[in-house]
Amino acid sequence: MGNWMARIEAAEHYTTVEAFRAIIRTRILRLTRTEFLNDPNDTKVWSRFMTNFVDNNQQRIAQTVNQIAGDDGPQLLQLYWHAPIQGFMAFMQQRIKLYVMALSTDEDAIPMWNYYGYGGMEMSLDLNGFMKDLQAQLRPGSHEYIGAARVIYVDSRANIAKARIAKDFQDFLLADTNTLDLFTSDREALIAQKQPVDVFERTDLGQYIDDFIESYIWSLRYLAKTRRVISSTTPPAEIYAQLFENDTSARGEYAWKKDLLLLFVMLTAAMKSNSYAYEKEYRVFYFDASLSETPQKQENFDIQELSGQKYLRPYVELAVPNLSDYLTRVTLSPLTQNLPVDTPVYLDVIQSLLHQYGFQHVTVAGSQQQIRW
Repeated sequence: MGNWMARIEAAEHYTTVEAFRAIIRTRILRLTRTEFLNDPNDTKVWSRFMTNFVDNNQQRIAQTVNQIAGDDGPQLLQLYWHAPIQGFMAFMQQRIKLYVMALSTDEDAIPMWNYYGYGGMEMSLDLNGFMKDLQAQLRPGSHEYIGAARVIYVDSRANIAKARIAKDFQDFLLADTNTLDLFTSDREALIAQKQPVDVFERTDLGQYIDDFIESYIWSLRYLAKTRRVISSTTPPAEIYAQLFENDTSARGEYAWKKDLLLLFVMLTAAMKSNSYAYEKEYRVFYFDASLSETPQKQENFDIQELSGQKYLRPYVELAVPNLSDYLTRVTLSPLTQNLPVDTPVYLDVIQSLLHQYGFQHVTVAGSQQQIRW
């Protein structure tokens, strides 16, 4: 897994008593579609930033098109304005459904208990085993991916070009059916071939966006001039589909194009307002990048309630059959101290439930936090 596990090895899942029991009994997790998270604005941060960046740099983008196109500048510029990158971003968001599970790197944290584990449990996970278990649920030969990343907290009023999001690609874990750490694997392969790996080593979002825009323009030129499968009369949605298929199938010295595109898919779920920075959130997400009308995972629906209003929430299920190997600890909410049950007895009950379902080596303890409510 390269250096990824040296950066983060464990994370916490705060959850309700009902959800905890269901996970232990079934070894199945639910990942919620991003548009239906508790704060639906989560997934709009990245698209707003991207739109603002492109709107503020139209002249520079036009210059980039002309530099790449050479003598074909007017034709390629016409094609770009016909199918601009903002449209491509919107196309990806509409066609690729992202599903998220929230974790935190903050242990026994009062804000997390208050918002997510009220009266419930904190499940401590060894991420190495967790990600391997999730990867094993991807169907061989599919276009399914499991991703993970620390949430990037950003000031929505800041200059997007200066936002530092990662040391490099290795801060983002992406697994397909064959490789647990796709970005590191592709980077190492390029180094072995003595190919440039600059795109894997960016330090701020402006550089990532510049790379992405250049990659997009080069792909437009390739599909229009070399393969001759698109033109300024081709419907934009068809252009976007052709470009997406072309870049996600990139291999060898062009593997970075696929990785950059998939990173931008991940950023939709990985970026959040810095108002929530106290959560120290770590997100695991699943998506199918095939653009197929028939997804690999069936979408299910549960009923949620917010301020007295009930609504349907879509989710997918992922099995974690080896959960007992990497669930290291269960911590009870501080609120359980107020239960009309002797705490040591309740701890024994939780341990008994775990043993009943094959969890033999999990530490069970109460929160060390003092509560006022």
